[in-house]
Amino acid sequence: MVETDMGRNIGRTDIVATNEKDSIYYAQPIKTDIFSRFARNRFPQLSQVLTVVIERDTEGNYEVINTWIGPSSPPFPGDKNETRDSKPYWQSHALVQDAQIIKSKTITKDCPY
Repeated sequence: MVETDMGRNIGRTDIVATNEKDSIYYAQPIKTDIFSRFARNRFPQLSQVLTVVIERDTEGNYEVINTWIGPSSPPFPGDKNETRDSKPYWQSHALVQDAQIIKSKTITKDCPY
């Protein structure tokens, strides 16, 4: 993974730092059974950071797997790639409301992790 500060605003990130004043809820995005953390009434924030995920293929070449505006973040708790940083990070950060399409029946205020 490569994270680069471009030195100027290049777009907006859907991940925001949260505090006790934020209204938080959890829900499962479509096509996953992992709960994501969302902040109501928050909006994407300007970012100077570009993150690119690259992997080496069987021939030794690099392939771009994913890219987004904003800093890198650990996977959500419960994800198969979860790290020891996942839970602490996602207890203080969230996706902005409407950042992803969610399964409405999974919305909860109770932290699932």
